[in-house]
This record gives sequence, C-alpha cells and structure tokens, in this order.
Amino acid sequence: MFPRRLDSTLAYGIAQAMMDGFNRHHRLFRTESARAKHRFETADWHGQQRAQRERIEFYDLRVREASTRLEREYKAGEQPMDIWQQVKLLYSRCRC
Repeated sequence: MFPRRLDSTLAYGIAQAMMDGFNRHHRLFRTESARAKHRFETADWHGQQRAQRERIEFYDLRVREASTRLEREYKAGEQPMDIWQQVKLLYSRCRC
C-alpha cells in the first residue's frame, strides 16, 4: 500500500537524517581509505593494521549514530507505518 501523501515534514526530516548518516559514513570511509595509500607508501604496517580494524567498525558505528539521532530527534520507534512508507519513498528518490 502506498502512503496517502508525500508532504510529511516528519518523513522528510527522517529521510534527510538518514541521508546525512549515509553521507557521513561515506565521507569518513573515503578519507580513511585515502590515508591507507600513504601508510602503504611509507610502510606503516602497524598503522595499516590498526586502520583496517577501525574501518571494519565504521559501519556499525555509523548505524548506531544514525539510530540514536533518529530516536532522539524524531522518536523513530513510535512512528506509524505510513510515515515510514513516506520515508522510504523520499530516501530512495534522494529528494531530501
């Protein structure tokens, strides 16, 4: 079933917060990956191993950050299904 309308400011805010979380993860991951090249070129093997461990945890950290924000700012767990349907449509269309 499709949502009745796509004009919910709440759904828009949630979708924007989710996109912000994704963009933060992507930016931090790219930055850390770029540093890997320098560590390789300078033979910083210990630094490379540490960074690999940290990168493995990046996704889980970003998900926790986003979940915390969604709950704190939007009471995400209390929102009805029609709001989430709107969020899904907005997020998938990147209309934020």
